[in-house]
Amino acid sequence: MLSFKNKKYIVVLLPFLAVAETAYAQSSYKDILKLGCDSIAECVVRIIDFAITLAFPVAVIFIVYSGFLFVTAQGAPDKITNAKNTITWTLIGLAIAIGAKALSLAFVEFFSGL
Repeated sequence: MLSFKNKKYIVVLLPFLAVAETAYAQSSYKDILKLGCDSIAECVVRIIDFAITLAFPVAVIFIVYSGFLFVTAQGAPDKITNAKNTITWTLIGLAIAIGAKALSLAFVEFFSGL
C-alpha cells in the first residue's frame, strides 16, 4: 500500500489521473497513440525509426567529438584513453540502435505471419 506521507507520489500520479480517458473497444491504435499506425507492431517500428533518426546524427557528432579529443590529446595517455572510450561507446550505441531496428523488423515479420 502506498503511503501518501510523502507528497511526491501525488505530484507524480496527478498528471496521469488528470489526462485519463475512457477506453473504447472500437477505437484503433491510430486513435489511441496518435501515431497513425494500425497495429502495435507498426507503432513500435515507427518509434524505433524515430529513435534511429535521432541516433545517427548524435553518433556522427560524438565521432567528430572523439576525433577532436584525439587531436587535442597531444600524446597524453589519459586523454587518448578518454577519446578511445568516447568513440568505442558511440559505436556500441550505434550498434544497439541498428540491432533494435533489426529486432523490431524481425518481430513484425514473425507476428504478421501469425
